[in-house]
Amino acid sequence: MINLWEYANAGRIRIVNIDGEEAIGIVADVTDAGERSSLEAQEDGITIVTDDKRLIEFYLSEIKHIEVIASKTPKKSTRAAG
Repeated sequence: MINLWEYANAGRIRIVNIDGEEAIGIVADVTDAGERSSLEAQEDGITIVTDDKRLIEFYLSEIKHIEVIASKTPKKSTRAAG
């Protein structure tokens, strides 16, 4: 399982969702499942700001792959099991 908190300060990342769609942007926020309202899915999520200034949130269950593409730390890649 991907630990989204590892990407909270990652900088620029690439996310591929379970449908194979890709989004690239700067990490804006990681939201813990416990912070969600009762109207939201009760799982962790990560929000990025894309180059065209859109905010896109991905729930953990929607993410197939995350890759850090620009960071002060060494590049890392994580794939979800399965």
